[in-house]
Amino acid sequence: MIRTGIYVSGCERREADCGDMRGILSFVEEDYTAALPETQYEGDRRCLEIRLLVRGIQPVIIEGEELTLHGGDMLILQEGLPFSTLHRLQYRAMYLILYIDLSSIRVGSSALLDMSMERSALCAEKIGGMCDICYTCDENLIKLMCGSLEDLLKEDETVRMRGKARLMCFLCSLPIDAKKQKLRAYSKVVRQALRCINDSSSAFSDVAELAELTGTSPSYFKSVFTREVGVSPLYYINWRRIASAKRLIAQGYPVTEVAISTGFNSSAYFSTVFKNYTSRTPQEYRRFVEEELRKQRHNRSIGIPEK
Repeated sequence: MIRTGIYVSGCERREADCGDMRGILSFVEEDYTAALPETQYEGDRRCLEIRLLVRGIQPVIIEGEELTLHGGDMLILQEGLPFSTLHRLQYRAMYLILYIDLSSIRVGSSALLDMSMERSALCAEKIGGMCDICYTCDENLIKLMCGSLEDLLKEDETVRMRGKARLMCFLCSLPIDAKKQKLRAYSKVVRQALRCINDSSSAFSDVAELAELTGTSPSYFKSVFTREVGVSPLYYINWRRIASAKRLIAQGYPVTEVAISTGFNSSAYFSTVFKNYTSRTPQEYRRFVEEELRKQRHNRSIGIPEK
């Protein structure tokens, strides 16, 4: 049976029926229509987890290392890997998540999907040998995984067979190059736009203005930016603005002043965008920061070391 609907408030979840898919424990889509508060996420350590961020920007912490994922980035979380991810789940982020049981495949007691035993064992060996955690998928791999889930959500058996074939192609295309966190390859147009936004995110709210600065049309600029960065230019601009706003609020600046200094025309609109990206209003975020600081002061006073 295919399960769809609201997984948690702010997350729409679709799950394919994997009953006839050997080695595949679960294949789901999670679409975050609102930001969620900070939650501690623990993966299933009995299986390998492939987590593809289809769109959005998502900060994660794995084994003490902080990464920033963009649309097209994929996490490979090996079975038995001791990891703990702090998901500050972001507005409009969408994941495809695949859980695979490699243990029986490795010992030859079962094959993966409809592969031969030999091909299945080779595929399991390659995926199981992907030592890095974060990888970047090209457009074709993303389309394969998205198309596979869409087919597997259908009832028609012929369409489901095509979904299985697409999933096999995706898995057999692995491994791919590891993501280089600080060396992500952008075109000249996108590098120029990011430099302008990052230097002064409050100065830009019009995509047409950025397109003009990079010498391109608005439609072309939006298309290439979204493809390479994983989110639209406006989403990225607001993401940078809210990051600046969080710092200013934490430093005690009034909300109205923060809204103006980060490029918003009204406090009401600023509050709406702020909550979309953080799950809290600016006032709630200020109280959250104050409470965290109070806890830290209390812990220091009784000799509890900071984490």
